[in-house]
Amino acid sequence: MTDSKRSTAESRRVLLLAAHGSRLQSSNEEFERLAGQVRERLPADYDHVATAFLELSEPGIDSTLDQLVAEGASEIRVMPCFLLAGTHVRNDIPGIVEEARARHPQVRIELLSHLAADAGFVDYLTGLAS
Repeated sequence: MTDSKRSTAESRRVLLLAAHGSRLQSSNEEFERLAGQVRERLPADYDHVATAFLELSEPGIDSTLDQLVAEGASEIRVMPCFLLAGTHVRNDIPGIVEEARARHPQVRIELLSHLAADAGFVDYLTGLAS
């Protein structure tokens, strides 16, 4: 799902939050609420924050990438909202991103790290435990 900070015609830089997806609609809705909080705090140099799911829910990551390009994105940063680097993070999502790059060579599509790869994640966990 896309949600603009500006009109679509002006959109150029996009953050795509990619989650696994769930059969539980409440889990998918929780992800959308999280994305809304990110959207509110993200620097103004992003024009869109979009969400997509790897499986079990729609929209899919591949179709969302295509939609964002059709809406005029010139740079898309894909953030896997996965804790650890399992098969989905190591193989599935990079494969989807590579296929999108091949379909849209005019657009810069960058794959960011999964959550636990960020140096601040340990600080976050210890903060929760304190």
